[in-house]
Amino acid sequence: MSKALYSMAASILLVAGVGLASQSSASAATASCSVVGTWELTGITVDGKAVAAPGQQRKIVTAGHFMWINQATHRDTLPLKTRADSLVYSSVGGGSGTYKLQGNSYVEHIDYFNDPAFLGKDWKATCRTEKNHWVHSYTLPGTPGVAPQAVVENWRRVE
Repeated sequence: MSKALYSMAASILLVAGVGLASQSSASAATASCSVVGTWELTGITVDGKAVAAPGQQRKIVTAGHFMWINQATHRDTLPLKTRADSLVYSSVGGGSGTYKLQGNSYVEHIDYFNDPAFLGKDWKATCRTEKNHWVHSYTLPGTPGVAPQAVVENWRRVE
């Protein structure tokens, strides 16, 4: 093979290799956050401090949609002596919508939620998965008198 032909072939292979490497990097970035499945909440931190999870929570994520549901733990042991006990006993909450995932950016678009103020809004988060562990991080917006808070949710894949 002539030097010119060899040089051209090497350049083509180099360009093809760079193209494959960038496709590989893009796939790796997307693969670094593989959220499709059924997840159970295992822990939450707010501003770096562990907080008790508000009940049992599960999130189901398909190729383009998510659904999240929660219930208070130990509802069956409530004394049901007050209206508040009865409300907790029978309450199940959650929401759903669509999501977009690009690299470690995970954005949920809220279609259903108990607070109408969130309907139609995007909820931006960062995402990292490793085997059956999903770290879902976002900033909880501030309200009058309450500063924004950094929230990290840890989820375990159950299916």
